[in-house]
Amino acid sequence: MLWWIMVIVVLGLIGLSVRQRVLLIYAARRQGVEQEVSSPAAEAIKGLVGVAGGVYVALVSLAGFLQMPLPGPVSVVGMSFDPLAMAALLVAIVQPFFVR
Repeated sequence: MLWWIMVIVVLGLIGLSVRQRVLLIYAARRQGVEQEVSSPAAEAIKGLVGVAGGVYVALVSLAGFLQMPLPGPVSVVGMSFDPLAMAALLVAIVQPFFVR
């Protein structure tokens, strides 16, 4: 039961993040910023994945530069994930709310 609640919360947060990114893209288009023609939802998902990937690479590089040991996979409610990847995804999810 708790696993489903976590999945629903994460999907809801991703949905809100994508919606916020879509609104930011619409605002940029209204201001006359020309971009390639693609749907705002596709651009928002591309931005979410790009930011999460960039943050993950930065965290791994920083840990390697500082010679810090990287944490192993963490298992929560039967799901296993990389803590740095989850941190990067969370940063990417909340990022558009701080852009305004």
